[in-house]
Amino acid sequence: MNKMIRCLIISLLLFPAAIFSEEKEIPDQIHINPDLAVKMALENNLYIKIAGVKIESKNRSRKSVWNNFIPEISTSMVFSNPNEVLPGYEDQWSVRLGLDMSLRLNAGLIYGIKYTGSEYKKGKIDFEAARSNIEKNVKKLFLDLLLMKEKNKLMEETLKAAGDRFRKEKINYENGQSSEYDMLRAQVGYESMKPELDSLKIAYSAMTMNFKQILGVPRKTAIFIDGKIEIEKIFLDSEILISKYLSNSLDIKSLIQSLEALKNQKRGLMLAYWSPTFAMGYDRSPSFMGDAFGDSWIKNRKDNWYDSGKFYFSFSMYLDALIPRSKKFLEILNTKDAMKIAELNLTRALQEAEIKIETEVMKLENYWNSIGTLELNEKVAEKAYNMAKEGYYAGSIDLLEMQDAELRLKKAKLGVLEGKSKYLTGLLNIEYFLNVSLDNLKKNVTPE
Repeated sequence: MNKMIRCLIISLLLFPAAIFSEEKEIPDQIHINPDLAVKMALENNLYIKIAGVKIESKNRSRKSVWNNFIPEISTSMVFSNPNEVLPGYEDQWSVRLGLDMSLRLNAGLIYGIKYTGSEYKKGKIDFEAARSNIEKNVKKLFLDLLLMKEKNKLMEETLKAAGDRFRKEKINYENGQSSEYDMLRAQVGYESMKPELDSLKIAYSAMTMNFKQILGVPRKTAIFIDGKIEIEKIFLDSEILISKYLSNSLDIKSLIQSLEALKNQKRGLMLAYWSPTFAMGYDRSPSFMGDAFGDSWIKNRKDNWYDSGKFYFSFSMYLDALIPRSKKFLEILNTKDAMKIAELNLTRALQEAEIKIETEVMKLENYWNSIGTLELNEKVAEKAYNMAKEGYYAGSIDLLEMQDAELRLKKAKLGVLEGKSKYLTGLLNIEYFLNVSLDNLKKNVTPE
């Protein structure tokens, strides 16, 4: 049931809205493995598509930072008519055209450009983190499906064995070799397993439908989960992981890049407010001296048009930015405070990451040791079951002892499956937290 709840929650987070994706031909049935599941989920996930649009927007801004050096250009046309006409002048409309170009340059532009680059890098890290999170969650769900599939298989085998015993007891009862009580007890044991198997099948179907939603597979398309829960011992050293791979964590990278962006923002503000701004421009304003609506604009241009304009440059500086408690001064102080908070968050995240890595490695070691014990327990339970089965059919062991041996074997097999699933989940947590593949971990961390 916990697996079902987890599947439902993650499916909501990863909801791909397949109806919005491009239509493509999908077969009636699909065999799914972990790599294909990840590929399909990434192709159909709306959060990834949204993140892709955001990173493209930031990339466009990064590539266009040179536009800070493009002057502002504007043009205008003004028609006017005086409220009072001076003696000797006619009551008429005049027109004035305008062209204005200006460019403001400040040293803060340099760090403004760097800030844009930092934001793009952070966006790339966040995009990669979103993809990584989906990959991890899809693989976990795939693992949950494999575990549920194995539970169904084990329950079907148990039900079949219980059915065989019931039929045997029924034949023995009809032949007078056993009591009605033994037959009824076998029947109760057999029939009581059917609802449990039905519940497992419903749970598996529900998980499969949610998994289809995540992958963007139509509801009526059948999917088959290919694979087995198999594990391989990987020797991990928490100290090596921390020293060698902690800086590779996308969470840590994102915090570092956020801090870098704040540094560029602070430097840009300081230069923008505390250094002079150079401005230069050019404007031209030809004015028509005749009647704008009665005289020709083209004829007698020398007499009818008066042309004025200028080229200028200037230096200016914000004096209020030097006054404590002023708006601009506080803006700089607030950015410095944001930097301090970011630095503290980074320190805290590094400390928590070290603890997380060490804890995960200890858990993995514990899972592995538990699996060894559980596998030994499974072998003992299987041997006991086989002996009980032989004794039962030979008539030396009663039905209750046989059912007890079967129940112990079932629990032992489930324990091994769940132990392996926990171990693989722990490996996935380390792999995606450190942003490094398991193959890399085997090469660089596992001792020879």
